[in-house]
This record gives sequence, C-alpha cells and structure tokens, in this order.
Amino acid sequence: MLAVALALLSTASPQDHGLAVYEPLVLPHVFTGEPDGWPQDDPRPRPVVNVLIDGRILFHGELVHDPSRVVGGPSQVVDGGLANRVGEVLALAAKEMEREPSDPDDAGSLAVPSGSILVRADLNAPFSLVREVMDLCTREGTEVRRVDLAVADVRDPVLDAGGNLVPTAEALQRMRFVLPLPRLEQRARDRRKPVALEVQVADPGRKLELDRETKTPWKGEPDTRFRWDLDTRVTEYHIAGRVLVGLLEFRKRLQGLAPQVLGRPFVVSVGPGATVAEVLLAVDSARDLGASEVRFAGVGERER
Repeated sequence: MLAVALALLSTASPQDHGLAVYEPLVLPHVFTGEPDGWPQDDPRPRPVVNVLIDGRILFHGELVHDPSRVVGGPSQVVDGGLANRVGEVLALAAKEMEREPSDPDDAGSLAVPSGSILVRADLNAPFSLVREVMDLCTREGTEVRRVDLAVADVRDPVLDAGGNLVPTAEALQRMRFVLPLPRLEQRARDRRKPVALEVQVADPGRKLELDRETKTPWKGEPDTRFRWDLDTRVTEYHIAGRVLVGLLEFRKRLQGLAPQVLGRPFVVSVGPGATVAEVLLAVDSARDLGASEVRFAGVGERER
C-alpha cells in the first residue's frame, strides 16, 4: 500500500486526491496563521503528512506509522518503524522538489529542496510525533527545511451543536517553520540569546466524550474523538524562571515579559504527552509578541 501513496505523490496533486491527502482533522486555532499559499492550479505534487488524534501517521491516505503496534505504548516514538517508513516517504517527496542554493548569497552552496512539507495534525495529537516528522525532514538525503503546520483561524471557528470544533478536510492556514540542517554550517540569523520555553504535562487528566454537558469518560473506541478534562489536566509552561500552569497563565505572564522577549528567538522544549494545541498555541502567543523565530529542541541537532 505504501507504493500506492508514493505513486500518488509522483503523479497527482492534492486537488486531484483531496480526500486521500487531507484527512478530516480538528486543527489548532491560532491568531498568527497565514494563507496556505499553495496555488490551486499548481501541477506539482504536494507532500502532506496527517497526524491523527490517536497518533497514527498517514501519507496521502496510507498508514505509515501506528503507535498501537509500538512496544512501549503510543507516547513513544523511538521505534524504527516511524523513522524508516515516514523517513522514506519524506526522502522521496524531497526528491520530487526543485533545488535551490542553501545560501541565497552563494549560488555555489549546497543545493537543497526548495519546497515544503505540509503537516496536518489533530489539535489533541501528541506533539512529539510532529517534532519527529520535523526532525526526519532535516536528515541527510531529505533536508527539507520548510515545514508548514496546518492551522485554522481562531477568529472564525466552525462549531457543531454541542460546541465542539468540527473536523475539516482542508489545508486552511499554515504556520511555517524553517528548520536547521545539520549538514550545513548555520549562519546565525539572530545573535540574541534565545528565550527558553518548556512545555510539560504534569498530570494528563481524564479523556472525556465530546458531550460537554455530561463529562462522560471516553469509551476508548477506535476512530472516535475525545476531549481532555481541563479540570484534571495540568500542563505547565516553564519560562523566565517561572512555572505557569495552563495556557491562560502563560499568556498573561508572556504579556508581562513583552519588553524582554520582543524580537528574540524562542527555543521550545516539549515533554511527553503535550498536545499539538498546547504547544502551537504557546508558539502562537510568542509569534504574536514578535518572536524573531521559533525552533524546537531536538529538531536538526545531530552532529555534523
């Protein structure tokens, strides 16, 4: 089946296979998203990775990683299967891209892919999987340095009758990240000391059914959505020597730190269990305050 996905990549665009490329997901809703920017009439194939709420990873509709089959449980991403299969499709996707000089001021510098990988991740999926996909993009033989994370506009949410965000099978908006490539000597884009942000889940809390009136424990049925019980879940944001519990407290503190962090780069460390939403909404706040760039610890940090 993987061969089918690779054939789709080499012969078709997302517009031809929209249902195969864009899985129905609830995307994180942010303020700093930008238009996706992929031309509707572009004939080039667009590499799209979908990370589902249960941690499965799909590439053009084909399953390339299933955490339920990993020894150690869904929260771990150390299995060779993810690196091998996801890494394989990313490397092949990179080969389909045009090349550009790694240094725009030096036409003779190492040529790297000019395109981007789009990652669509459910807001409650483990962010560790997104980080792993990012790191695989930086490996020699792939070296795609632009990764777009699909997001939606927090000012224009689509809700169902129960007040839950509705899954979408579109790209909507993006948050672009430029990744460091270990094989290249990286020119410092910002010499100011980075702001260190750490996101940790102190207590995961309970998973609930979507009905917000009952707080019914999630039954755990395959292919069904859940929500976290925010009364029992404890997520910590470590910044500037403070430990802040919950996104609201983090945003308040960050506003107070605005003069110190304005225009500085951020390096974000993410602990096990943190969701895509918990991480990207914090990054959204940093970007809204003018962070010059955001990088994730553990991405592209292998020795040259």
